[in-house]
Amino acid sequence: MPRKLFRDFSFEVFSEKLSKDDAVQLATEIKAFRKFLDQSDEIRFFLENNTIPVETRKQIVLKCVAGIEPEISVFGLVILFFLLESGLFNRLAYFMNVLRIYLAEEKNLMLVDVISRYALGETNLRVYQASMEYIYHKDVAFMYRCDPQVLGGFKLSWHSGEIDLTVRRKVNKIKELISQGR
Repeated sequence: MPRKLFRDFSFEVFSEKLSKDDAVQLATEIKAFRKFLDQSDEIRFFLENNTIPVETRKQIVLKCVAGIEPEISVFGLVILFFLLESGLFNRLAYFMNVLRIYLAEEKNLMLVDVISRYALGETNLRVYQASMEYIYHKDVAFMYRCDPQVLGGFKLSWHSGEIDLTVRRKVNKIKELISQGR
C-alpha cells in the first residue's frame, strides 16, 4: 500500500518506526481505548467536541489512559493526539481499522482476535496459529479479549474469516437439528 495517507498522517513513516510486536501492542491498546470510550458517552462527547480546546481534550485522554489495561504506549498516544489536533477524533474507529490493515500488510502479519470468556494461553492456540501461518504465509499474532457473553470455548476472528468454537454455536446447531426433526 504505497503512500497511504490520512490527511497529514503518513502510515509509511509511522510503520517504519514500529516492530511487529509494537504493531500488535498498538492494535491491542487502541482497541482497549475504543472499548473504554464505548462505555462512556460523556467522555466520548468531550473528546469528539472540537469546540473544546485541544489541550483540555489531551488532558482528558491522559487521565483516561491511566486506568486502561494494557497501558497505552507512546505510539498509541501519538495517534490519539494526532486525531485530537487534526479534529478527527470522531474517526478513531475508522483510522484504527485502516492502520491495523496497513500495518498487518507492511509487517506480513495477520492480527487475529481471540474472544473467550476465560483467558487462553498460547499453548491452546498453537495448532490454529501454525495452520493459519501455513495457509496465509504470514506471521499470526493473537489479540485477546475476554467476553462474559461467551458461555465456553472461544472464537478466532480476523479480517477475512472466523473460526467459531463456542458452546453457544454448538447449542444453536443442536437446536436447529432438533427443530428439523433429525
